[in-house]
Amino acid sequence: MEGPSGLNQFNRRHLQLSVPLGTRAATPVCVAKLERLPREATSTAIEQSQDMPVISKFYGIVIRMLFIRPFVAHFHAFYGDCELVVGINPLKIVQGDAPYRVRSMVMEWALQHQRELLEDWSRLGRAQSAQPIEPLV
Repeated sequence: MEGPSGLNQFNRRHLQLSVPLGTRAATPVCVAKLERLPREATSTAIEQSQDMPVISKFYGIVIRMLFIRPFVAHFHAFYGDCELVVGINPLKIVQGDAPYRVRSMVMEWALQHQRELLEDWSRLGRAQSAQPIEPLV
């Protein structure tokens, strides 16, 4: 359901959680600490993350992408109850926190597939489906 600003509930939440690329969050925080949320908020957060198409999965990390016009190219990496928002060009973690090894694997994967990530962002911007991207091996 869309509100007066023309954004649906998911997009408003996404805008609240994301930091525009090119800026830095003062302190990295885990965007989705699901165990700390009330039960109804937990199920809503899970449903909303599932609205984003999955473009890759590896080592328990799920990579999703959702095109929202005000933001430059980025993707979301989910691992357990943590979420990273990663800018694609330039490649950097914009928001969120996860264990060091997870951050390293996400950045290694993104570096290997940066061109494909930008192509998927462009496809989503044209209301086309994102193409799956090979996992980190």
